[in-house]
Amino acid sequence: MSAPGADARYAAVLEALRSGRLDEGSRAADAIARTFPGDARAHALVARCANARGEHAVADAAIGRALALDVNCIPALLEQVQLARPRHDHAASAAALGRLAALQPGHVGFQFDLGVSLARLGRDPDAAAAFERALAIAPTLAEAWLNFGATLIRLGRSADAARAYARALELEPARVEALDGYARAIYAGGGTADQVLAPTRRAVELAPESGEAWHRHAVALRMVDRLDECHGALGRALELAPSLLAARWDSFEIPRDVLRGDAAADQAFLERWRQGLEWFERLDVGAAAVRNQLRAAGALETNFYLHYLDRPLVDEQRRYARVVQRLAHALCAPKAPKRAPRTARVRLGFVSAMFRNHSVMKVFAPLILGLPRDRFEITLYHLDGRQDQTTAALRARADHYFGGNRDLAPWHELMASRPLDALAYVDIGLHGMSQYLAAYRFAPLQCALWGHPVTTGFPDMDFFVGSEAMEPPDGDANYSETLVRLPRLGTCFGTPDVHGTAPSPVPDEPGTVRYLVAQTALKLTPLHDEIYARIAADLPQARFVILPHWRAEVREALAARMRTAFERRGLAFDRHVRILPWLTAPAFFGLLGSVGVNLDTIGFSGCVSTFEISAAGVPTVTLPGALMRARQSGAMMRRMGLDELCARDVDDYVRIAVALGREPERRARLASLVAERRHLLYEDRGVVEAFAAFVGREVDARS
Repeated sequence: MSAPGADARYAAVLEALRSGRLDEGSRAADAIARTFPGDARAHALVARCANARGEHAVADAAIGRALALDVNCIPALLEQVQLARPRHDHAASAAALGRLAALQPGHVGFQFDLGVSLARLGRDPDAAAAFERALAIAPTLAEAWLNFGATLIRLGRSADAARAYARALELEPARVEALDGYARAIYAGGGTADQVLAPTRRAVELAPESGEAWHRHAVALRMVDRLDECHGALGRALELAPSLLAARWDSFEIPRDVLRGDAAADQAFLERWRQGLEWFERLDVGAAAVRNQLRAAGALETNFYLHYLDRPLVDEQRRYARVVQRLAHALCAPKAPKRAPRTARVRLGFVSAMFRNHSVMKVFAPLILGLPRDRFEITLYHLDGRQDQTTAALRARADHYFGGNRDLAPWHELMASRPLDALAYVDIGLHGMSQYLAAYRFAPLQCALWGHPVTTGFPDMDFFVGSEAMEPPDGDANYSETLVRLPRLGTCFGTPDVHGTAPSPVPDEPGTVRYLVAQTALKLTPLHDEIYARIAADLPQARFVILPHWRAEVREALAARMRTAFERRGLAFDRHVRILPWLTAPAFFGLLGSVGVNLDTIGFSGCVSTFEISAAGVPTVTLPGALMRARQSGAMMRRMGLDELCARDVDDYVRIAVALGREPERRARLASLVAERRHLLYEDRGVVEAFAAFVGREVDARS
């Protein structure tokens, strides 16, 4: 405003606002805008006054007029940011801040705030670049180092993240968030348990009365599977801060031991879980303090541990889904998704945090990649910032790809704004944001795939897409959704490449029979200890190789528990059992060359591991259960016509395993049959076509 007296009038409005005289300032700003209608700053001033009075529609209109006159009007852009923040409109905030940062590249605040907004949108590479620019301007800005570290972790750059957090701690040694982030970075980089725990232990030393510090320490303890200590820290957190929602959530979701107990221990965990869920069922999610905590906590952990219990859990999953839905809707109110007329191709979306080199994608990437392009327009919603060659292959196939660690509101806005005919969740139960999004309706047809083979309980999930061979005849009762059985194994699993492997990490022992147990410690109940000891008692030459966990202390605890079952029978545990850490793929395939029999776990069977073990020609002894997750290996053996490897009960399981050890000719015959028939497990294009037909049929029915 260059007219005489204009700047003074402008200053007077700002002084009125600072003094709280909002009505006076607003009237004066309106008068200036009428006097200087072609001046963008005048309309930005009206917007500022309207913002201060809470008149957001007036502010929106004034900002629009200002930017129409001058797209680079800095006061208008600043007001646009201020207007976007309480709405959690990170896209609008990022757009305005991007313009401000370009106009004033040396302004550290613009660069930093831009990084924050981009991170909340899941645009982590761009966010990292903005934080780097901020730090080039202000290298002692601890807040920027802190946010830079968090972004780098999400990008999978754990070593760089650790350095960023270390720099933040140099600047602010007592910063609890920096200590927590440093612990996460060390964990992501494969640090030892003591290295991971040292920063959060320091945080509780610095702030012993902080419930938040104790909860962060509990999270670090959970990361390194010290679950009993984790519960001690959670208890202390809740003593200090009884309303700390994230701590209370973790306190019932996490078991007290990474090693499974007996049936009584499972029941006790289930009862504690139900009681914890009941607390959240009574929670007033409309309270502002609750919403603020939920927003700060981000996506809550899933009830992953519960799913290892050998029971359907349909009622529990329905209750759990109702709670998750209430929490999600308190954070982000549902709105009608965008609809559009049908097009020639079905608009099909897939949701997962695992669109990368992950066991889930070994099962489902071939299905997504195999869908005919002329019939399907594919959109991928990747709830993670990590990318690799698997991600690249999927992105090349997809028509649209959206990735990153967005908050719920940006994901919701994005997914609701894009018309879809169908939406498939690949693995609900493995990632917190996936379960939040499942609480909404984004497409007329919504279904869950069996990337996590447990019913979801969500009312807006229409179908659970499973496997004909893996489901029991009465499997429909195990789902809150309508069960769809894709033919055969329900996957187009690619043929594993087991050639060119490393040598076996276990030396040969002539005259022995090597049994492989390739499943995680979570699946190994005390029942398995007894089974292996029984096999060894009947077959002294039995040798077991077990790959249960990446943490040495967990392996040691499992060995101590198993040792009891062997010693009770007068057996030398160390003679019969070798417990190894997780192996690289070449080392694992090298081990398979020296294995005679694979022993499947009971209650929650192998899946990807059995596909890969079968590719090496190794037969699998399995005991199919009543649930899909206990029948995957059995379905593979039956697919190859090897029903004799599927036991009727525990005694039969032991009998089959011992017989294979005693009868080398039978073992060789079955290995030969696996090698001859393993092709039946892989490259099943008929499953892709069946899924395509199912989606097309259901979309047509809803059109």
